[in-house]
Formats: sequence, structure tokens, C-alpha cells
Amino acid sequence: MSGPRFAVHHQCFRNKSATEFALSEFIKFNNDIQYFLYSDAGDDFSDVAKRYGLVYNYSSINVGHSGYTVDQLLELFKRIRETAVVSSASLILWMEDDVLTRGKINVDVGVESSCIRAYSNKLFIPCLQLLEEKYGIQPSQNWWGMAGGSLLNADLFRNRWPLIEEYVLKDYPLLVEKCGNKICYGDICLQMVHLIADIPCVVGKYVAEYRSRRIYDPRRLLDFFKFRQIPMLHNYKKFY
Repeated sequence: MSGPRFAVHHQCFRNKSATEFALSEFIKFNNDIQYFLYSDAGDDFSDVAKRYGLVYNYSSINVGHSGYTVDQLLELFKRIRETAVVSSASLILWMEDDVLTRGKINVDVGVESSCIRAYSNKLFIPCLQLLEEKYGIQPSQNWWGMAGGSLLNADLFRNRWPLIEEYVLKDYPLLVEKCGNKICYGDICLQMVHLIADIPCVVGKYVAEYRSRRIYDPRRLLDFFKFRQIPMLHNYKKFY
């Protein structure tokens, strides 16, 4: 569909210093991108939103970033869906307080989603069984990494909502029963709905872990150069 390449969805809570630093650094390089700031039953960020010209929402329902109940996960996805509908963007950049933006984000044509490179975050066996047995999908990646800085497929939330509801209301409770709270992190929940929708994911091009020295060895010049070109870093804890 026609519309902006991507918009930003940023869930915040009470760490104003971290929130404002994250969004201000993003806007410094990307001031043409529509930015949605969503207080998760936390502090009032309307002053910050006004200062930077953001779309602001406040919810009295706290969902957090992990340990989701069914109702909380559904609420989280409804908020992302609202951003997708209002923005008409093709992609939604999932922003968190610990994301450092260090350059202009130019998303290639054809990208349908993206995540960090996190090969060690292996999908649990019940997740793989669900994908294969119920959805007939053998995923191209058997791990999850949709942390802050990832690009979500807006069309998934906007036009394939029944698929998301099916996962949250029927599949998610069964996975929690089999896997426990290990399945309840935002990173894996976002990855799972993209996997059941069989949406291709670009890995490690737009965001990397701040501790990525474990992944990109600075002693190898080419790897170090590639790392320097990645515009966002996740897990930047300066204000924590």
C-alpha cells in the first residue's frame, strides 16, 4: 500500500531521561519520521511529546515488556495495530528506551521485517512444533531477536489481525503452559506472530546489540566496518 516507509512506536513508562534521550537521538537523524509515544500506565510524557512534536497516547493498562498475560499481550498488539492504522506506514519501528540511534535509517525497498542477530536465542521446541504442525511452516530462522530497533510488518497488524488474535487467544496460553514464562518476553512474542505469518526477516542490518563485540570481532576490519554502518544499537544502558 502507499504510505510512509516506516513509523515509530515507542512504549515508555517512568524513566524520562532514558525515553527522551532515545527519542531525541532518533529524531536528530530522522526528523521526517512520524513518531508515536505510548505511556504504559506510567508517567505523563505529554510534555516530552509536545516538545518533539510526537503523537502521544496514555493507557491506564500496564503491560510491560515481559511476563504477559493473554490480556496484556493482546493489549500490546492492539496498540501496535493502532499505530499501523493511523500512520499507514509499511513498517513499524519498535523503539525502546535502551536503543541508541547513531545515523539515518534508510530501509531498503522490499524489506518486510527486521531484527537483531541473536542466534543464541533458540526457539523452544513447542514453538517449532506449533509452526510446523498448525501453520505448516518450517521457519528459515530457529531463533528470536525482535528487540528494540526491530522493524515490524505493519500490514500484519493492520490487515491480518484475525491471525494475531488466533495466536494470542489460543496458541499463546498453550505455549506458556509448556514453556513457562520463558515464552513471555516481548522479543519472542513479536517474532512468533511474524513467523506464523511467514514474513521474511532481514537480520542484523538496521539494529545490533550494544554488546555486539561478541558477534562482530573488531580485529576483523570488514566485520568492524559493517558494525559501524548499523544505524541503531539495542541494550544501550546509559540511563539505567
